[in-house]
Amino acid sequence: AVLISLRILANILVLLSLAGSIYIIYFVVDRSQKLEQEKPELTLWEKNEVSVVVSLITMIAPSAFELVAQLEMYHPRTSLRFQLAR
Repeated sequence: AVLISLRILANILVLLSLAGSIYIIYFVVDRSQKLEQEKPELTLWEKNEVSVVVSLITMIAPSAFELVAQLEMYHPRTSLRFQLAR
């Protein structure tokens, strides 16, 4: 029962992190589009914030998924398959 609840918790954490990533990207893209329409001259950060945010998510997400995979206590081969699917 503990193992099943840990795996359910791990899947909930993965879904929350994916939903959070989607929301952050949507928010930054929407903000960037509004700034392009309002301001004639953009700063360096405003020009590149979408790229920076996507890069940070791409760097952080695999590490977070690896920590979640340790919760699931799968065989390393099975864990690798889930990691690649995520």
